Amino acid sequence: MMPVVQAGPRAGAPPAGLEGDHAVAWFAERQHGVVARPQLLACGITRAGIDHRSRAGRLHRVHRGVYAVGHGLLTFERSAMAGVLAMSPDALISHLTAARLWAILPAGTHVPDSGEPIDVTVVGRNPGCHPGIRRHRSAVLGPRDLRWIGPIPVTSPVRTVLDVAAAGQISFVERMLAEALRARLTSEAEVRRTLAGSPGHAGLRTLGRVLRIGPAFDRSVAERLLVELLRRAGIPRPRTNARAADFEVDALWPDLRVVVEFDSFTFHGDRIAFRRDRRKLARLQAAGYRVVPVLWEDLRDAPAAVVANIATVLAVAREGLRR
Repeated sequence: MMPVVQAGPRAGAPPAGLEGDHAVAWFAERQHGVVARPQLLACGITRAGIDHRSRAGRLHRVHRGVYAVGHGLLTFERSAMAGVLAMSPDALISHLTAARLWAILPAGTHVPDSGEPIDVTVVGRNPGCHPGIRRHRSAVLGPRDLRWIGPIPVTSPVRTVLDVAAAGQISFVERMLAEALRARLTSEAEVRRTLAGSPGHAGLRTLGRVLRIGPAFDRSVAERLLVELLRRAGIPRPRTNARAADFEVDALWPDLRVVVEFDSFTFHGDRIAFRRDRRKLARLQAAGYRVVPVLWEDLRDAPAAVVANIATVLAVAREGLRR
């Protein structure tokens, strides 16, 4: 699901005249149900009042100086918001936590329901350690690096990929970038600008390499995108990961004997792979299948042309059955 993005400040201050628990509720409604101690004090709640509400179960400590209001159940968004409030006013959710918020984690990435540390980046100074928070420091976080998902400040999609590239395996970073490009959260041009404007960043080498060989081809991403494009065009849905002539193919219309095979340099950039795929193509054609090769780059950048080509091949195959 595409995250709901808004640009704007943190919660700020409650309206004039709103005090006590009503003011606390105002903050909680705007911060996924969590508040920071300075906000409680600004609402007129004394330190003794905070302690009393904690004992009564009205406030639940999440981190030092951060409380969940009403109940202690922590959703992912609530945990992320609490992580930001625990650190510093300029803190941002980053790295893998940001990738999860942006929904650009590669398909199949294990995401635990709870207990996973929250990644938070701060500028310059050391804000101290908090259990459950994975702290990162950055010399510079400019306006281009900041986005908002609801009330949560988060690194931009491209900065998120760059940060993960500092420690991530190249295949993981490839697939993450592919997800971000598919969702139109960034572009190759923006990635190039970010690389040029981030000298010394630990992720430069890995992300630069990914960009040189081209954004990753991920079959699960390509499959979802193709199925959605075909649905919008009114083309019958194919079987995916189906069998044809003893091969697994990416998409198949069995009655029409039409096959779609995804292609990318990432998977076909060596001689062995090239020969294997040519043999597969020859066997499929010998068995009477019409094979439509689809480049990942075309699926991503020229989807209308891909759909039109598939529609034409399907029409020709359908006409052939009538003869």
